[in-house]
Amino acid sequence: MKRALIAASLLLVLAGPESGSAQSAGSPPRTKKLIEWGWDMPTPDYIRQNIREMEKRPFDGVIFWLRNGCNDPTSTGGGNLFTKTKWDESLFTQIFEDCRNIEWRKFTDNFVVTYAASTPGWDWFSDADWDAARHNLGIAVKAAALARCRGICFDPEPYGENPWDYSKQVQAKDKSFAEYEAKVRQRGAEFARAISVQMPKAVIHTMFQLSYQQGVMDEPDSARRSGKLSQQMYSLLPAFLNGMLDAAGPDMVITDGNEDSYYYEKSEDFFRSYHMMRQRAVSLVEPENLCKYQTQVQASEALFADYAFGLFPSPGMAMTPDERAKWFEHNVYFALSTSDEYVWLYSERLNWWKNSGLPPGITDAIESARNKLDERNGLDAGGLQDAWTRLRTKALARRVANVARLAQPPVIDGKLDDAVWKTATPLEKFVPLLINKDAQIEAPTETWVGYDEQNLYLAFRCAEPKKDQMQILGNKHDGNIWGDTVEVFLTQGAGATPFVHLALSPGNVQWDALNPEHATKCYPHVKMDFDPKWQSAVVIGDREWTVEAAIPWAQVGIPAPAPGSKLGANFCRTRACGGVNTSWSQNISWFTEDENFGSMEFQ
Repeated sequence: MKRALIAASLLLVLAGPESGSAQSAGSPPRTKKLIEWGWDMPTPDYIRQNIREMEKRPFDGVIFWLRNGCNDPTSTGGGNLFTKTKWDESLFTQIFEDCRNIEWRKFTDNFVVTYAASTPGWDWFSDADWDAARHNLGIAVKAAALARCRGICFDPEPYGENPWDYSKQVQAKDKSFAEYEAKVRQRGAEFARAISVQMPKAVIHTMFQLSYQQGVMDEPDSARRSGKLSQQMYSLLPAFLNGMLDAAGPDMVITDGNEDSYYYEKSEDFFRSYHMMRQRAVSLVEPENLCKYQTQVQASEALFADYAFGLFPSPGMAMTPDERAKWFEHNVYFALSTSDEYVWLYSERLNWWKNSGLPPGITDAIESARNKLDERNGLDAGGLQDAWTRLRTKALARRVANVARLAQPPVIDGKLDDAVWKTATPLEKFVPLLINKDAQIEAPTETWVGYDEQNLYLAFRCAEPKKDQMQILGNKHDGNIWGDTVEVFLTQGAGATPFVHLALSPGNVQWDALNPEHATKCYPHVKMDFDPKWQSAVVIGDREWTVEAAIPWAQVGIPAPAPGSKLGANFCRTRACGGVNTSWSQNISWFTEDENFGSMEFQ
């Protein structure tokens, strides 16, 4: 847990999972820990009564909450810290007693969960508000100390008001981003001190920290980086981390739980994320805290069981049960390989403690991955690779379009009445994602493409029998337009990446970005400062909405195509009221699967 352990973990990651010696009787305990957390989260009384059965599960610890039937109106689940009202400590008397009497044996690393959601009007600059938060935190830490926990779990996700978004703060119109950063940094230091009073060697395990700032951390200019950061949903979170580091004693550890790794599919995703947390993220750490960050902040990884086993939209839905278990084993293995110490396993539809909803093979997959890591025998991914190959070849409608050169450009007014569209190339109708391959499409999408030396021209006709249920979102460029949309993907070169991603709402609000390399579902490397100028128009009719667009080749970094040349592309539609997402060239579970792009061949 201390610096030597982190250094050893770093060496393990750098050396790869094949190095080291086998785990055997009498050998040191595992340095990689698997922690369970999900909608099956237990309470202290349940743990006290059932701990022997719980410890038969393949974990090293559990994240639990302090509810115990407590009806404290200021604390949903006894965990929302940033409230304007102090928790009534008398309501926790039985909870404290239950915590004191838990008899842990196998579960060595356990955490009491707390949340960052704030109540309306809560203000970082209010000493009274912060005093309530510190009081509430003290109660949670007291429970964790009585239960002999390893520390506190702190989930920064705002399940209420967002305390991290500068633009939504109470005094954002009167105080600058720099002023808020300074105050939040002060509060972060007070947060760490409040924990260290009762648990000076605590681990503050978070679901994410700097890993949620990947769109900002690579900006080399500090002024531009600060400007970008101020516009992010979690703009104040790095300041809070720097404050915790300011006050952290030598034995306190903070984790970055990298929640994005829920959706990782390949081993390289995990290795990239480790590099991101250990190297790229340091641009957001103040110079005076770099040493503490390198030695006291751990890179962690997350696993989402529902995603791997197809209980949530994912490639797992199109796999066999054996293939799902193989994929999950793969992710457990590489998550543990690329964490400094902790991996947390999240689920929503599983209950580990009541043996409910557990998919076939899940326990064996965890134990197999852990044993292979301990024994340094490596992971046989052959079955997994076979599954990926099958998914990427079976039933996927990879499309090819012969794109006509237009004699004259269409008028971009959204009406589709130009005669030129009759000479354009009609694309095959859109198909559902492979995970929804049996879904009925009640609102088909038609698309036409054409080009000249200046532009790629597109037309969409989106049937919509439920006009009153459309979600027309967004009021500014690159804002939240993610209701009903059409989307365009274009590769900039011979390979699948980099690729351009353009999206348009029925309100004609544009969104655009550049993916410089292979993307995961959470867009870890998307460049939002890519702002090409392109023309679009939308008309919403009674039972359809239509789109016209002209995309200048020069604006999207693509040379004007010569006859006979090829370009990777895909065209997609999200229909918010129907729940069935469709695309021209079929994807497995989401639109950014660059390996599943179709091809445009220019005539």
